Amino acid sequence: MRFALLLAAAVPALAVSARPARAQATDAALEKLSPDRRAELERVLTEARKANLPTEPIAERIAASRSKGMPEAEIVAAAIEVKGRLATSARALGDAGRSRLDPHEITLGALILERGATYPQLESVIRTAPASRSLVVPFEVLIKLTERGRSVGSALAQVSGKLVARASDGEITALLSKAS
Repeated sequence: MRFALLLAAAVPALAVSARPARAQATDAALEKLSPDRRAELERVLTEARKANLPTEPIAERIAASRSKGMPEAEIVAAAIEVKGRLATSARALGDAGRSRLDPHEITLGALILERGATYPQLESVIRTAPASRSLVVPFEVLIKLTERGRSVGSALAQVSGKLVARASDGEITALLSKAS
């Protein structure tokens, strides 16, 4: 009983402490920017939150762009591009029949779009999987295949074929050993 009470008290505390860490990461990504650019980026992040899009990929792109010394205007443009890909990914998931949008799937879908996939291609690969099946592993494999030199079209076809065949995550991951 005592353990259950301690656990019940600790879980909300853990959730509360995680929120400030994310907020701090976003604040760190925005610090040292001019007030105008900071306001633009805060607007991008607010729009993403209102659309129920994950904001971590946007904050990560801002931080990466800053670390590369990109001009502030380019940082804003990069953040807007990421938000656009996240929105397109979420729309593809929804249009393909996914009623519950998973932030990780949205993020991975955006990365697939960044690698050159089109909206119809992304929507098509999503439709090949049952609506109850997680797309995290198939999307991760697809991204890794493109990183290993496969064209987006080829990677999409391979992963889609496995999804149509109702392959397990392990069978889909095996595509990577064949790609080496």
